[in-house]
Amino acid sequence: PTEGRRPTTVSETGDGNVNKLTPREAFRRGYQDFKLERYSTAVDALKFAHENEPENGLFMTYYAHALFKLDAHENKAESEQMLRAAIKTADRQALPDAHLFLGLILNTRENKTREAQQHFKAALQLNPGSHEAQRQVRLYEMRQRQRAGAEEQDDGGSLFKKLFKK
Repeated sequence: PTEGRRPTTVSETGDGNVNKLTPREAFRRGYQDFKLERYSTAVDALKFAHENEPENGLFMTYYAHALFKLDAHENKAESEQMLRAAIKTADRQALPDAHLFLGLILNTRENKTREAQQHFKAALQLNPGSHEAQRQVRLYEMRQRQRAGAEEQDDGGSLFKKLFKK
């Protein structure tokens, strides 16, 4: 009779007691582990929350990033796809972190730094208090200035050599 039904609670054993958790409670537990950088335990609770409320952008956002943090190489594509889907949900709570996390993933790819920067700026616009988004925007701008300065030196150096080459 219960075959095909989705579970509405997850069982968790700690000290021998079994607690029944709703998807929201599972998310809270997973979020706590996520913040403590215990990604292996966070993933299970966040996965349960996401699977039972698949349209919840917040659950999707943290599950995707926990997967990435757990094994970036293995889960990069899946995490990126989930974060893009989370952004499409337009969940006001999820959007700042979804943009930030997607930017962090894209930043690991050499040819995606400009797109990553757009996501960091979106995260910062949605949450001006995000220290990580501020830091990423500043780092990108600093690198751009350094590249521009290096290009000017290269051009100036070659011009200088041309003038005094005679």
